[in-house]
Amino acid sequence: MSYFVIDERGVLTQRLETLLNQAKAHLSLDDVVQAQALFQECQNIYDSTLLPETLGLYREVMAGLQLKKSALFESVVSFVTAADAYLSAGCCLKAWDCKYAASFSLYKAGHLTYAVSIAVDALKIIMDEVEFAGQLRRTHYLIGCCYAAVGEVSQAQRHFACAEKEAGLETTEIGVRALIGRASCYGREGNWAAALEASHKAANLSDRGRFAKLKAEALIGACVCLVSMQETIRAGDLLAEVIGMPNIAVRTKRKAYREVILALNDLTLTDVCRPYERELKKLLGDLDPDTRDWEVVKDEWALAKCSLLRDPQGTKEQTLSFSQKFVSFMRYRDAAEVLIFGADLLIQHNQTNDAYGLLKSACDLLKK
Repeated sequence: MSYFVIDERGVLTQRLETLLNQAKAHLSLDDVVQAQALFQECQNIYDSTLLPETLGLYREVMAGLQLKKSALFESVVSFVTAADAYLSAGCCLKAWDCKYAASFSLYKAGHLTYAVSIAVDALKIIMDEVEFAGQLRRTHYLIGCCYAAVGEVSQAQRHFACAEKEAGLETTEIGVRALIGRASCYGREGNWAAALEASHKAANLSDRGRFAKLKAEALIGACVCLVSMQETIRAGDLLAEVIGMPNIAVRTKRKAYREVILALNDLTLTDVCRPYERELKKLLGDLDPDTRDWEVVKDEWALAKCSLLRDPQGTKEQTLSFSQKFVSFMRYRDAAEVLIFGADLLIQHNQTNDAYGLLKSACDLLKK
């Protein structure tokens, strides 16, 4: 009569999976409090002898909660552990998803070498799986972004090209993003003509795929190319076209003004910046005070940079302040770049001791 006995292990597994999936759903909605409460209940019934797929789900939810609490490295360990459990259960896509999430989180925080190593592991999971072509494109694109951020342009170009190749004749969002990435690489090499050509090609492909946001991104890149080629009038005309695009998001408008301002700053054309500064200030003034993210900080930094180039008084204090703001969003590379700019400006005004202090802090940030 043993077949009438309840399978306690099966009941436990089913209950745990139900709670974990509910917690995962709440995390996707940014409802951390409810997700944490559900996960706490899971901890009370957790059993390390559960099936690998269930253990993978448990670790994945744990990683998501750790990430929400800014415990980045703990979350990465949990994501990798979850991926290993999923792999042992034969769940390749779930394993890839966890490794990709870990790598993307590291990329956003500026831990680029670590991000690449995990992304390469993610790539190996799906490399020979034809049905995972979309995931393959996304992984190549992420690796390309990491390499581009550290200035390894040839490696970045190779992975961006792989992302485009995997798209084949199909116009995909990742394929267009990869082309925009390649344009950025050309810009880093100072090949602005090639960067401009790639940006316009990406804009045209965006039209074909009806990717309005990506078209705006591509044209913003083209604006930066034109500024860098000192064709500021053409850049201004194209910027006006971007701002006038139907249904363009305010965030994208801000980015357009910000990137043009930063490009003009690189050429110390601060007088040309003034009308764009006014427009960016208006857009920032309309924001809800509670709406603060790293992009808002970057907008504000672009404006502050203009002011410091005109009058360097308070350079040390302002750059330290903005660096800390970026650090609060785990944007360590942005924080370091702010300090390096401040140090360069201080050196120009013979304040070498303060400049040395900023450079030392920048080096410490780049080690994170």
